[in-house]
Amino acid sequence: MDSKKLIMDIFKMSKTDSKIVYDPFVLSLMWPQGSCHYGRYEHIQDKNERMRLIQKSTKKTCSECNMPTDKRNWTIHGLWPSSDTLTEEEKRKHLYYCREDEVDEGSFRTDLRNNLKSKWISFGKRSDSRFRQYEWNKHGTCAKIDKLDSPKKYFKKTVELYVKYQPGIYLHEDARIISKGTCPIKIILNHLKKFLGAIPIIVCYQLKNGSQYIREIRICLDKELKNPINCKNTLSSCFCWVELSKHSVHLPPSRCKSQRRRGRGNTLYYVTEMRNRMIIDGK
Repeated sequence: MDSKKLIMDIFKMSKTDSKIVYDPFVLSLMWPQGSCHYGRYEHIQDKNERMRLIQKSTKKTCSECNMPTDKRNWTIHGLWPSSDTLTEEEKRKHLYYCREDEVDEGSFRTDLRNNLKSKWISFGKRSDSRFRQYEWNKHGTCAKIDKLDSPKKYFKKTVELYVKYQPGIYLHEDARIISKGTCPIKIILNHLKKFLGAIPIIVCYQLKNGSQYIREIRICLDKELKNPINCKNTLSSCFCWVELSKHSVHLPPSRCKSQRRRGRGNTLYYVTEMRNRMIIDGK
């Protein structure tokens, strides 16, 4: 046997057989337009140039990316073993790249392949299939439960969870969200809490002009993947108001100024306090 291959096999075995160290699973779902703006320029190292290009992209009224047919739908980023206690270095040892498997989507049933093509889309430089391969290698290989122990099982289960918890249509049923496309982010979070029965994470990114865009929601699930559970740091990167339109999810900076008239004096303080109140009091 080749000595280099033997060493690699032993290394992979040591990671795969290590004690389970993750807490919840995270089902990460992308808002397509926000992810499109961000993903197309994610590879650019210069942050200022990257933000400039993203800002230019957000002014366009039609998408540069492959989008779902139903513009209300979110898409899949991945299903991740996660931990609230491990450091990033520890995560790299135990939760990322536990082994390498080549994914053969051609061996999947037709219905699963079709679901992957429509629901698990890349908004970056990777092709759709390479994006899914990347998610399996980085995260799926470290999911130490029987129902996720092969690429086919991993993708099938992730699609099932997406179908169950994808919130697009539910969010758009609220007239406050779709009438002018703008509402307080607490309405979005409370809708998601009611829909899921637990509090997810909302991920945003901010441009130099102060505009903020929703990029993802991350739904925390128990280890058996049976029920959503409350996440931590639910609004850590999002503030004030949020806009859901057919083109983007946008947090206008002008709306944030209105929060200062609520007597809190500081927008960040208001949102942080609001987030804590919702988690503690369940409001």
